[in-house]
Amino acid sequence: MKKTKFFFVAMMAAAMAVGFTACDTTDPTDPFAPTDPVDPTDPVSESLTVTDVLVKQDGSEATVTGYIVGWFNNKPNPGECVFSTEAPADTTVNQANVLIAATAGETNPANVVCVQLTAGAVRSLVNLGQNPSNLGKEVVVKGLLTSYNGLPGVKTTSYAKIGDKSTDDFAALFLCYRVGLGTLDASTVGAMKVGDNVVLTAKIVNYKGNTPETVMSSGAIVSINGTVPEGAITAADAISVAKALGADVPSTETYTIAGEVTQITENGAVTYKNMTFYIK
Repeated sequence: MKKTKFFFVAMMAAAMAVGFTACDTTDPTDPFAPTDPVDPTDPVSESLTVTDVLVKQDGSEATVTGYIVGWFNNKPNPGECVFSTEAPADTTVNQANVLIAATAGETNPANVVCVQLTAGAVRSLVNLGQNPSNLGKEVVVKGLLTSYNGLPGVKTTSYAKIGDKSTDDFAALFLCYRVGLGTLDASTVGAMKVGDNVVLTAKIVNYKGNTPETVMSSGAIVSINGTVPEGAITAADAISVAKALGADVPSTETYTIAGEVTQITENGAVTYKNMTFYIK
């Protein structure tokens, strides 16, 4: 028993010594020392290239980096790649997807990946219909690597980032739910896009116990980018989004709130005479 116990203790000590030696990263000259771990919260850290994705269409989820070079028009038969921000008769078509490539000037359909822009934050941030200046910009997207519109694709896109803006920025923003057009015409409000500065009046409620939002029956858009009807309140007289999100704002009163549009979830300006969007 004593020999067995001694052997076990000796083996454990040896194993621990090996373990500690293997984990020692203090020697910068050690060629076998592990590199710094990848930040698991950074979706860009292990991003694939467009070249990778062109041949890796296995249905796995991955993050991909490329340049926005156009969009795919699936209205004609067969569909076609459009390497511009050309607006079709049906403006929803160039909001549903973008084409990305390894270089910003790519115009060969054989070298592009078609990215599905899921409704909500991803579509609002990336689509060319509402954001024509995105053409040529680098974008990071996360989704399933599988064919889309007959091209190598990224589908069910769950994340996107362009420059210093990402879909994560929408996590704790102020939801403006079905806000009416006020005295503005439908075409003006319908053209509202991410990045525009808006002023609106509304009561504030806590929706389902979490996200504050404006109430449909009393909300109205007052101005977009400073276009204010005569006699209307201006952004200088409005409260901030931070104030609107505060617990000290009673829901019985109507407030004027100013902020920047970060996401458009429902453009019902023409059909329903209202809009649903986020501001910060």
